[in-house]
Amino acid sequence: MKLSEISTLLNGELIGDPHLNIERANDIDLATQDDISFILEKKYENKAKDSKAKAFVTYKKLNLKNQIIVKDPRKALAQILELFFKNHTPLTVSKTPIHPSSEIENTQIGPHVCIGKETKVGSQSVIHANVVIGANCTLGEGCIIYPNVTIYDNSKIGKNVIIQAGSAIGSSGFGYYMENGDWKRVPQIGNINIEDNVEIGANCSLDRGCMGTTTIKDGAKLDNLVHLGHNSTIGKSTAITAQVGTTGGAIIGNHVMIGGQTGVATVEIGDNTIVASRSGVTRDISSGSFVSGFPAWEHKKELLKEAWLRKTFKKKRGDS
Repeated sequence: MKLSEISTLLNGELIGDPHLNIERANDIDLATQDDISFILEKKYENKAKDSKAKAFVTYKKLNLKNQIIVKDPRKALAQILELFFKNHTPLTVSKTPIHPSSEIENTQIGPHVCIGKETKVGSQSVIHANVVIGANCTLGEGCIIYPNVTIYDNSKIGKNVIIQAGSAIGSSGFGYYMENGDWKRVPQIGNINIEDNVEIGANCSLDRGCMGTTTIKDGAKLDNLVHLGHNSTIGKSTAITAQVGTTGGAIIGNHVMIGGQTGVATVEIGDNTIVASRSGVTRDISSGSFVSGFPAWEHKKELLKEAWLRKTFKKKRGDS
């Protein structure tokens, strides 16, 4: 499709070559020379310098050779994804319990398991009752998938991964834009990649990428009721306890420990960091930190703040 045709669809301002041929829409980090990508807000501007994308949809005029400037970049994102991925299905249910094209090697399979086409399950794995695995998925050797787990299309799962009951792997990210007072969905066409020796607790919800990939790296451990937003990354051997949630695009480093009921915004948490329970991480955290509070900051400062508040409160009340 010509860049001029995309610009007309978006009702945008085209700067650059209108005759450029665009093959796909792609994430800014993964785009090739045939792709169009997106700069939705200021934080993505620096990434554009290193991106191989042929053209960009932008929220304002930038120093780029080929761009389409639009008033509502999230609406434009949805329009382009719908254009290039009209037939995208996040979960393809097989008409037969196990699709004939799938490769299942020496695996124990419980009752009422459904496996989609061209999915590969490695040897010595165990898939319990009522599990649904979509199309084009890969599960490595020695995995244990407990009852009522759903694994969406195109998910990649490494060796010796344990997924406890009721978890959803590769579900749709929370992507919407507002139009005329109503929320409209942004298609979520990416996938999820879970590397080796990862353990995922019960009733977790791990969203696939909007474009690109949500990644959980080797040896990470997730407790029950963890939510991971689209395009997030969990580093190697990181441990996340129950009721932690991240927004889309959060980057959590290696060997990080996060306490329960913590919220993580679209930020980067450095390696070897400890985040205390019930924290709110709203800005980047450097490696080797110990943080707590809302918004999260150095734990020692948080303790001093709390001590001062309690002392001041007692004085106001006249307590001894």
